[in-house]
Amino acid sequence: MPRKERSQYYQEKIKPFLEIIAADARRGLSKEEIAKNLGMTGKTLYLYEKDFEELREALKNGREEASKVVENELFKNAVGFEYIDKIVTNKKEVQYDENGKKISEKVEPVVLEVKKRKPGELGAQIFWLTNKLPEHWKNTQNIKHEGNLLANKLPDLSKLSVEELKQLTKLGDI
Repeated sequence: MPRKERSQYYQEKIKPFLEIIAADARRGLSKEEIAKNLGMTGKTLYLYEKDFEELREALKNGREEASKVVENELFKNAVGFEYIDKIVTNKKEVQYDENGKKISEKVEPVVLEVKKRKPGELGAQIFWLTNKLPEHWKNTQNIKHEGNLLANKLPDLSKLSVEELKQLTKLGDI
């Protein structure tokens, strides 16, 4: 499609949906999925993205917002957090007369708010540290090896006959 036609198509069919495009990117949809929602191929969307800065920005900002939300939730899970839990319980009211005899009893549900703390999760802590401070928290092991471990352990099979070698191979099948 020539550039002039592409610009007109963009103005009519894409630009009005930039907020929706950003929202789709924020929800984690791929560019191919966003393109499909717009009724085009991923390749076509790529061409428009190349030519129109505001489309690039909508896609970029949507992805960045989603990443920030996930990063914040990961951090919350790594360090732990406080939250309010709602618990339903029953409240019981009993009325007595002057002689101490029960005259009425009323039970009604009551919602209590309880402050709780969720401790940090080890997996989130490890993931955070290995990605944010890789120079201090590496997820690799460096093992230095010198010499040949098997040099003195293997028997010399060159002196065995063919029959003896065949017998040895049969032992391995047990």
